[in-house]
Amino acid sequence: MNTVLPGSPATYSSWEKTANIYRDKDSFLMKSAKVMGVFLGFISIIGTIPTVIYLINKLKGKTQSVLDSYAHYRETNGSEIITNGKVRMVSIENRIVAPSSSQEFKFQYSRDRLSRVEKLEEQDLFALEVLKNPDNIKAVQKCSEKLADYLEKYASSSEDAFSIMEIDKSIAGIKGKYPTLRAKFLYTESLLKFFREEKDPILLLSVIWTVFVSGNQDSSDDDINHIYKKYIVPQKDYLESKEKPSPDLRFGNSGVISNAPLFTSKGIVPYIKDIDYRSINPDAKHPDLKEYLSGQKAFVAGPSGMANMFCKVLNHLEIHPHSVEGKKLCETFSAFVVGSGMHSYEEVYDSFNLYSPIRPIHLVKKVLSDWKFNLLKNNG
Repeated sequence: MNTVLPGSPATYSSWEKTANIYRDKDSFLMKSAKVMGVFLGFISIIGTIPTVIYLINKLKGKTQSVLDSYAHYRETNGSEIITNGKVRMVSIENRIVAPSSSQEFKFQYSRDRLSRVEKLEEQDLFALEVLKNPDNIKAVQKCSEKLADYLEKYASSSEDAFSIMEIDKSIAGIKGKYPTLRAKFLYTESLLKFFREEKDPILLLSVIWTVFVSGNQDSSDDDINHIYKKYIVPQKDYLESKEKPSPDLRFGNSGVISNAPLFTSKGIVPYIKDIDYRSINPDAKHPDLKEYLSGQKAFVAGPSGMANMFCKVLNHLEIHPHSVEGKKLCETFSAFVVGSGMHSYEEVYDSFNLYSPIRPIHLVKKVLSDWKFNLLKNNG
């Protein structure tokens, strides 16, 4: 009987055989692991493709969302209003209800087939909510400060200086016909101080829209003037009553709001409202007046010249009407005009919709413009 002692060749041979078995097993496991790894990797890649596609679509969605937020400011708040004892829901924020290829402002009513009076009531109630909205008030204040910076820059330029006399003359010429301030601006400094320090949106808007009158225009206003002459004036086809009503300061076109202090408690000169003595000519021939003649839109005095003038402010401050900032300003100015009883929402929106296509969105230019204004303000 042979005794195999530890350390003998036989023992080593036996251990080596055992090691080879495990080494072969290891090799098999390694190969299996590699194959499994390749297989799992392949599965992972296949599984990753939909994930990548999903992430790309998600990113595209987020990007589009940001762009949509920039181009179309929208909110979905609602507010109960009471008219003739009935509670209805009215959108607190009108939306741009059109595809991106043909963006436009459009008033949304609570339901179809409202009478003209009911439409004007909803417009007045909506206008009141818009004018009381803190975000809209801040937008007007910011616009006013920007306008002060812009005017100060050009007031110091000999070749592009604006005339404070033209603004004062413009305001004086429309007193009693439009909502205007009792105060006068005798010096440039007093106007700039007003724009920078006044916080009331009604008072600010009553002056802002009058700034770029005939004596304070440049070539960039030519298209806006063309819109007024070619599209707005021909649609002002209305009849006027022989006796002019007395000036007052009540809110809106319908009379549904009797206790809104937005105009009555301010330094606004009483004026005659268009709604009180003008009505559409039943024989009007202009094709764009068909919706007003049929009652689809509420007529007060035709497309708004006030909104057309306000477009000049947007033009000089490089604010597109469909940007977040522009949407708030257009909405608030529309509420100001409707609240003052000068036009219906449709008439104001018609003017803004005529202007919007000639001012395509230039995001980079807008950012640079904001940077320029902030730089001037910080270094001023």
